[in-house]
Amino acid sequence: MTHLHWDHFDETAARLVGEAGLRVLCQPGDGAKLRERGVVDVTEVSPTATHNGVELHRTGGRRGQGELAEQMGAVSGFVLRARGEPSIYVAGDTVWCDEVEAALAEHRPDVVVVNAGAATFTGAPPIVMDSADVVRVADAAPDALVVAVHLEAVNHCIEGGRRCARWSRARRVAVPEDGETMAFTRRPTGRGKLSVTTRRPSTR
Repeated sequence: MTHLHWDHFDETAARLVGEAGLRVLCQPGDGAKLRERGVVDVTEVSPTATHNGVELHRTGGRRGQGELAEQMGAVSGFVLRARGEPSIYVAGDTVWCDEVEAALAEHRPDVVVVNAGAATFTGAPPIVMDSADVVRVADAAPDALVVAVHLEAVNHCIEGGRRCARWSRARRVAVPEDGETMAFTRRPTGRGKLSVTTRRPSTR
C-alpha cells in the first residue's frame, strides 16, 4: 500500500483483506491505521522489507507542490526486486519531483509504473503525474518501460489515456486499456532485454 486514501484502499478492501488474513506491506506510520481497520498482518517498509523472496525498497514522492503537498500527507513508492526477474518501480501517487528522479537514478528499474491522469483540485496544480511528467520519467529512465495507470480512475483525473499516449509517442511508454494485464520477464540476454506479454479483456 503506497498510502491509505480511499481510491486505493476503502472500507470494503479493508474488510476483505482482513477476513482473508492477507499480509499488507505499507509505508511507515500506516501500520497502526491498518490494524484499526481490521488488517492484522502488517509490515511497514522502512526502508526495506522482504516478502516471499521479493525485496521491497521504499522510495519517496510528493502529491502536488508546496502547501498542498503537505496537506495531502505522506506517500511512498516501492521498488520490487526478485532473482531472475525484472525490477519494478511503483512510483505511487506523486508528481515528478526530486524524490522520483533520485529513485530512478539509484535503482535503475526495468519497469516504472506511474499514476498518471493529472488528478486536480479546482485552482490547484495536479497531485499525480500529468502527461508531461510521464515524459520526464521516460526521459530520465531511457532503458525502462514506463507504464501509465490510474488514468480516469477518479473523477478529478482530467487527462485520459489517449492524451498520455499521444504525449508519450516515440518513447517506451505503455498505456494499458481498462482490464488489460501486463506480464514482464527478463530475456536470457540480461539487463535491458525485457519481454512484455499483454492480455486484453474479452470483448464477448
